[in-house]
Amino acid sequence: MSKLIAFVLVILSTAQCWALEGIGNTQIYFMKNLFEVPGGMMVIATGDADQDMLIVKYSKAQGKDYIGFWDETENPLFKAINCPLNDFLNHAYSGESSPCESSKVEAFKDEFVTGWESGYLDINGGRYYYTESEQFSTVFYLDNKNRIIHLDSDCMDKNRLISLRSPL
Repeated sequence: MSKLIAFVLVILSTAQCWALEGIGNTQIYFMKNLFEVPGGMMVIATGDADQDMLIVKYSKAQGKDYIGFWDETENPLFKAINCPLNDFLNHAYSGESSPCESSKVEAFKDEFVTGWESGYLDINGGRYYYTESEQFSTVFYLDNKNRIIHLDSDCMDKNRLISLRSPL
C-alpha cells in the first residue's frame, strides 16, 4: 500500500499542465482578453510595474510546466518597426512582402522563426503567429486594439495555446 501511495505522489508531483485537463479550467483576464487555463496550477506570478506579464506554473520544477502571457505592445523591437504590426508579423512568418524595414524583420526572425516550425493560423477571425519545437510553443496574437499578446509554454502545443483564448 505504501508503494502505491508513493507512486501516486510521484505522479501528482510531476504532472504537467497538459495532464490537468480534467481538473477544470480557470479564467484569466489578461490585457482585456479572456483566457481559460487548466486548473491545478501551483503558482500564478506577475511582473513588476515595467513588465506586463503573467506566469502560470504547474510544478515546482524551475523553468518547467508553465504558461506565460506577455504584453509585447511596448517591446522596443515592436515600437521601432515603423510599419503596421500585422504587416511585420506576416512578413516574418510567411515571407509576404511588406513596407517594414527588412533588418528589423530579420532580427525578429532570428529570434522567433528561423530554425523552428513556424507559421500562422487564421482562427475565428484572428491570426495567430506561432513558433514550435518539441521543447516549447510560442504564439503571438494581435487583439482588436492592436496590442501584441505573446503566449509561451513548454507543456502545450500551438493549438492548445491558441485554444486558451476565449471570446468575451
